[in-house]
Amino acid sequence: MKKYLVLAGLLAMSSAHADWLPAATTARTYTLTINYGGGSSIPITENKASGGPLSSVAAEFVQVPDLLENGLNTYIANMANSNGAHFASGNLNGSINIALRPQAGGFAKMDLNGFSYSSLTTYSGSKFGILNYSCQNSLYLNSIAVTAQYGAVNGVMGNDVGLTFDPHSYTDCDSNLGWIVPGVSYLVNSVATRFDVGVETALRNSAAKAKDALFFKKDQNLLSGLDKLVPENTVINGYPLGKYVRNNLTNLMANSQVDMKIDRGALVGPVRGIDYPGDVVANVVTLAVTTPGTAFTLQLTERASVRWNWICNYTAPSQSCVQP
Repeated sequence: MKKYLVLAGLLAMSSAHADWLPAATTARTYTLTINYGGGSSIPITENKASGGPLSSVAAEFVQVPDLLENGLNTYIANMANSNGAHFASGNLNGSINIALRPQAGGFAKMDLNGFSYSSLTTYSGSKFGILNYSCQNSLYLNSIAVTAQYGAVNGVMGNDVGLTFDPHSYTDCDSNLGWIVPGVSYLVNSVATRFDVGVETALRNSAAKAKDALFFKKDQNLLSGLDKLVPENTVINGYPLGKYVRNNLTNLMANSQVDMKIDRGALVGPVRGIDYPGDVVANVVTLAVTTPGTAFTLQLTERASVRWNWICNYTAPSQSCVQP
């Protein structure tokens, strides 16, 4: 009897399982909400296909995690190749928090934190011409924090870049061969030595590119991009915030503290679960500007309208079960 009950339970679990694959993304829209003095603006919505101001600003922000991820991937891939290994994948995880603070002497300080990185490297070989081995290394850089200084007007980043992170590296090999494969954990010791220098260089170069993506190219300042985000006719709680931004850009550039939380927007991919996923909605950036006498927050989100196809198990396409 117990066997039949177990079998029935497994069948019930199988019939209730479902995954969803995106068949098509039919539309993408951006929505901006501005908060000031405890009040909010009427949300501003824009179709991504229109190429309007929200779309152009969103394109700048979503570059930031990609730039940081690509910089680390390039370094790890080069290091793997130089050690006879194969770089399989690398991913930046978490939101990127950026704080910009004005400094004396026409400089500004930029702090980046809140994100981590992981990569997978594989390598294989043989010993004595008869024994084959296959290994993979998982590298984790947790709690990454980067501090840099740049010219507030010209956007030039200085050489003094601070970096901290918590590294971990694990290597798995064939259990019966690991003992005769010396040096397979080549990344383990490298993390705490020359690897630090390489990561610092990769993150420094990526941070410089990220800074440029945030409207800090030469002769351009991030706050000048506010004219794309805050319409001139914006009035909240009776305060003409839009006109204030237009008329005080110079003051905002010199004295504002800016805090940002940057994400990748609405990423569309396979979804586990029985319930139909519907639209994908995610943050692009939450940006808070604080200056003497004024403080306001902007939140830009992205919505992807998706048509989904049900599949029993997207990691095992041949598996069959009843659609819920």
